Amino acid sequence: MSVAKGVAGVYFHSSALLADAAHSLSDILGDLVTLYTFRKSRQPADASHPYGYGRYEALGTLFVSAFLVAAGLGIGSHALDQVLHHLPGIIGTVAASAPSSFLGHSHGGVHSVVDGAVVVDPRAIWFAVGSIGINEALFQATMKVGHRTKSNVLIANAWHHRSDALTSLVSVGAIGGAIMGFPILDAIGGLVVSAMLAKSGTQMAMEAIREIADTPPPIQVITDVTDALALV
Repeated sequence: MSVAKGVAGVYFHSSALLADAAHSLSDILGDLVTLYTFRKSRQPADASHPYGYGRYEALGTLFVSAFLVAAGLGIGSHALDQVLHHLPGIIGTVAASAPSSFLGHSHGGVHSVVDGAVVVDPRAIWFAVGSIGINEALFQATMKVGHRTKSNVLIANAWHHRSDALTSLVSVGAIGGAIMGFPILDAIGGLVVSAMLAKSGTQMAMEAIREIADTPPPIQVITDVTDALALV
């Protein structure tokens, strides 16, 4: 699905769909790393790893998070270029049009802004819609397995699939706006999705670093656990 969305994003000239494809690609990589580290971290301690293999999971998370941040910055840079490309024309159109004239002929006015420029193909929206359904199905399936195996890693990965569905929903809105005659909305949608990518990657990286560095939990958590143990 990520390859299909990537090809469609390039072919149909959609920054939002291209960013969504990068997000999906990071999920595939994340799933592979999660599967490997899930199995590796549960191996018993041995001579080469006397304290066990638990750190492998955090190292895998760092790898995926770095990919997420890099993808977010790359796609965000491309989307920003698209926003800056459309912005002068829109400002000029708004300044040259009277309010009543602009409201009465908004569709034609926007088309005059994008004349000669690349416009989003309406077919791009179907790839984003399909991605919502697929990611929601993956969320339900992964969450079910996570609860059955009591695996926090799989449960976290399930919520990652849910975030992908929301990301695709943003893409649908952005592409829909572009189809209605506002191509800048697709570029803005690409910026929003890329920001979500970078934010998700940064949060994952910080959690992994805290785990590797053996950072203690927040004081409030320690207090709650101590109080609960005192009642036993």
